[in-house]
Amino acid sequence: MPPSKRLLIIAAVSQVATPAPAAERRAFAIAAGPLGSVLRAVADQAGCELSYAEPAVRGLQSPGVHGAMTTHTALVRALAGSGLKVREAGAGRYIIEVDQAAAGVLPLEMAERDARDTDIVVTGSKRAITEARFPGAVRVISTGSDDPLFPGIHNSSELVARIPLLQSTAFGVGRDKLFVRGVADSSFAGPTQATVGHYFGDTRLLYSGPDPALRLVDTQQVEILEGPQGTLYGAGAIGGIVRIVPAAPDAGRFGYRLEGSIAATQNGRASHDLDGVINLPLMAGKAALRLVGYHDLERGYIDNPVLGLHAINTSRINGGRAALRADLGGAWTVDLDALGQNIATADPQYAQRGFGPLVMAAHLRQPYRDTIVLGSISVRYDNPSGPKILFNMGAVRRSRQLRLDASRPPTIGPVAYDEHTSSSLLDGEVRMWQKYPSGADWLVGVSAVQNHTAAQRQLGPPDAQRDISGVDNRSLDLALFGEGTIVVARGLTSSVGGRLTHARIDGQPLAARPQSAFIRGEARTRFDLTTSLAEQLKPGLLLYGRYSQGFRSGGLAVAAGVGRVAAYKPDSVAVWEAGLRADRLWDGKLSGTIGISRTLWQNIQADLVARNGFPFTANIGDGRISALEASLRFRPTPRLELEAEGLFTRSDLVHPEPGYERENGNDLPDTPKIAYSTTLSWFPPIDLTRRLRTSIIIQHQSRSRFGAGPLFGIDQRGYTNADLAATLLRGRFRIGAVLENIANGRGDRFAVGNPFQMLLRRQYTPLRPRTFRLTLTISG
Repeated sequence: MPPSKRLLIIAAVSQVATPAPAAERRAFAIAAGPLGSVLRAVADQAGCELSYAEPAVRGLQSPGVHGAMTTHTALVRALAGSGLKVREAGAGRYIIEVDQAAAGVLPLEMAERDARDTDIVVTGSKRAITEARFPGAVRVISTGSDDPLFPGIHNSSELVARIPLLQSTAFGVGRDKLFVRGVADSSFAGPTQATVGHYFGDTRLLYSGPDPALRLVDTQQVEILEGPQGTLYGAGAIGGIVRIVPAAPDAGRFGYRLEGSIAATQNGRASHDLDGVINLPLMAGKAALRLVGYHDLERGYIDNPVLGLHAINTSRINGGRAALRADLGGAWTVDLDALGQNIATADPQYAQRGFGPLVMAAHLRQPYRDTIVLGSISVRYDNPSGPKILFNMGAVRRSRQLRLDASRPPTIGPVAYDEHTSSSLLDGEVRMWQKYPSGADWLVGVSAVQNHTAAQRQLGPPDAQRDISGVDNRSLDLALFGEGTIVVARGLTSSVGGRLTHARIDGQPLAARPQSAFIRGEARTRFDLTTSLAEQLKPGLLLYGRYSQGFRSGGLAVAAGVGRVAAYKPDSVAVWEAGLRADRLWDGKLSGTIGISRTLWQNIQADLVARNGFPFTANIGDGRISALEASLRFRPTPRLELEAEGLFTRSDLVHPEPGYERENGNDLPDTPKIAYSTTLSWFPPIDLTRRLRTSIIIQHQSRSRFGAGPLFGIDQRGYTNADLAATLLRGRFRIGAVLENIANGRGDRFAVGNPFQMLLRRQYTPLRPRTFRLTLTISG
């Protein structure tokens, strides 16, 4: 999509009524007035669904519409002289967007309106509730595709740096675990279900294991739903949901984007990346194909003098996506999606103290490989006046291979620990929902998730390894869920939802010793509840309270000691939260949120390592987490904008299991007490054909603990970091420049990179050294 079009459009504000055939002539009698009011009147009288961004029409006048005509003609007349145009997006559905032919004569105030100043829709609610009315804590982040001046977010690491409520380990790309609002079990990724549900569109990405670190190329937004989402998403989503919303194929126009960047890192080597997107309309506007490809080479900055190597922690990411959307007629559409990504990391990104800055002393290379493939089909019925229906089925296969240096004195020669984990996941869901003009809605659905994960392990000299115990887990989750909202009084709504889940897990050891017995399957049936109350205090100001539950299934895992396997118990959470959300108050200048939450966590599952470095899984006790979060977006003038957000937490491991007590406090892992991010942006005036944004971004994370218990209670010192960014837009071209880590600080993002060397020498994961990155984008 050309940048000039992307300035103002997003299908966000909708007026829905009983549909009429698109070509039917109707009598309109709408007086001249504000364009927004006239458009709403056209939608009401025509019974169509009309989508537009409120800032695009703010301050504009319309000559009105009079006479008998089709809906399309009425909208064209309403938009006369506005610099906007109408595009039909399906039966009875229209989108208002910038008329590219007239874009060059738009007034400067309109050309510089912020494309993110729109009604943001939380599709993760599974019934498209706007962020301003969502009765819970949620964060929706543009990845840059809808705002050409936004610096953009390209991967999970950048997302974590910008969003304090999202925490992460720092083992390296494809190996990190994500946590939401302090619900962190351990730093290691093993057989336990992830505390965060990862989704690409409506397809679940993983059941257990680390974040797959998909590159955020050609995505619309990333949604973070905070707190347990057991009602809508089932087992595993006890901390929240991270949902990537990809850009959909557009049957209305041909479009493309090509972006490339180069980067230079102090003490490292030059990096580069390249990605491209093409959108192809098919079948006379009835279908579209969208193709995406990308390559990312991120050179390293860690040295290994033992092997005589410089900048060893280089990573390569290659991937692509193909998406097809077809209009089947009668409000039915079908989407087919396929993506694949491969990560190849030559060595991890940790350093060891005592050898000088940015140095590790491993006796062998420690590569990591991660390949993920996804395919999905989604069929949707967009009934504009009745229930909507969605059927989605997705399949994901993933393979991860890891090698670590397990050499320990008095061993002579290098010793390698290898781990190969393969998983396959099949995810299906059917849901039906309806929204009413009063604000009431309902949703019902059924889902099934089947997962198979096998982990095989070897240990010994690289050319003479032996098998050690691994595990094979197979799980099946079946669920019936629903949620509904009623209007209690004017501006006051109440929602109640529930999910009935039947889950079964079977497991067996792999390459185990003969005495290791087969672990029989465990089946559980559980009901999870969500309820909320929300009051619209005034337009743009929402007060909400929410209670929600979630759980993770138990399973089979390697136990403490080489050659043992054992079962671990399910865990569960319950969360109380309340908050206040402001949306575009003071004539659109101020938005923000403030919220508090209390999390009660029972039988915490944790993937851990023993003193000898071998991984195992256990239940470690109960947890309590208190959190205060706040965000602010203030734009006092069209030239100046301040964005800030922070998370303040207190976490405790209570009733710890034997061996996990600690005298000086028992904080949960990877959860700093204070984390914040601040961005100050200036939009200097240039002219009608060029736009410029300059920003300074400051991020801070206070100290945290690597893990629970005395062995893992390693201090992570935290960091403060500052970046400078500038983006220049002219026509189809965009140039971006970023100076990362201005002060070239080292920081301490993470305390361990190799658990086998954890007790031999102190490790830390530094910030990436000062890096200058230059990006060029062309789109059309």
